[in-house]
Amino acid sequence: MINEGVTVLAVKEFFTSVEEIEFVQVNEGMLARILVEEKSKARLEDSPISLFVPKDSNYFEGGIFSPILGSACGSKSEGYEVIVYPAAIALSLLGTARDTIRHELGHIKRGHCDREASGKRRGLLRRFSEEVSARFYASTGI
Repeated sequence: MINEGVTVLAVKEFFTSVEEIEFVQVNEGMLARILVEEKSKARLEDSPISLFVPKDSNYFEGGIFSPILGSACGSKSEGYEVIVYPAAIALSLLGTARDTIRHELGHIKRGHCDREASGKRRGLLRRFSEEVSARFYASTGI
């Protein structure tokens, strides 16, 4: 679980590197409004979902054109977190922030964050099932 002001280690996909990143919770503004709207559309109003962004607004996970625009983690019992990286925010005029939040809510709605899998099995599930499913949800709302 991510707590405001706490530095966490962000492990990039395939464990190519590890960085310390400090996150802050977002409770108001454009991203918070988008989260509320998209939670309602996804019928997740009763799910505790917190929204975080990196404290350093210049932090770009893999650069502005990186495919890593957000992430979701947590569980039904402890609540969920959605992280939106600055690349998605910078591209928000193109709808990227909303699409990113919708995509991450797709992971939560479909139970991906609650799955227990590790290692190669987790990587295979993520790449060939969960990401496809979340992309489909973000595109269609189904």
